[in-house]
Amino acid sequence: MPHCRRFNRGRAIDAIALQHREATPFERVSLSASLLNLAFGGDRAPASAASLTGPQRRAIEAIRDHGAFMIDDAHFVNYGLLMRDWGLPDSAEAVGDWLDGREAAVKAPSRKHAVVEALHGRFRDPPKVESRVGPNR
Repeated sequence: MPHCRRFNRGRAIDAIALQHREATPFERVSLSASLLNLAFGGDRAPASAASLTGPQRRAIEAIRDHGAFMIDDAHFVNYGLLMRDWGLPDSAEAVGDWLDGREAAVKAPSRKHAVVEALHGRFRDPPKVESRVGPNR
């Protein structure tokens, strides 16, 4: 019977982190989701980076260095939502600050709540639109 190696989470994290370097921004979303899932399982990131294990820290450093925070000088909203869902900051600079202990982790609401809040804020006072169609025209 062949010998089956034990799964090594740290090696898997390092392999996926390495793939970030050459990936497209859209591939990085999937790679980052895999990294975060491997690093934290079903839990959110800890409130402090000081609580990270070595493999978790390497995962977050790879995301800080190669994450898809921006596409063509614009914030990639889906990537920011991914990061916030895990309790992490949504920009490379803020992730760096969090890793260095200068910023607290994000206490983000669920994605559903965030979308509802965004829509509520956007449509609280809808713009007035004149109708140019109808019997008076």
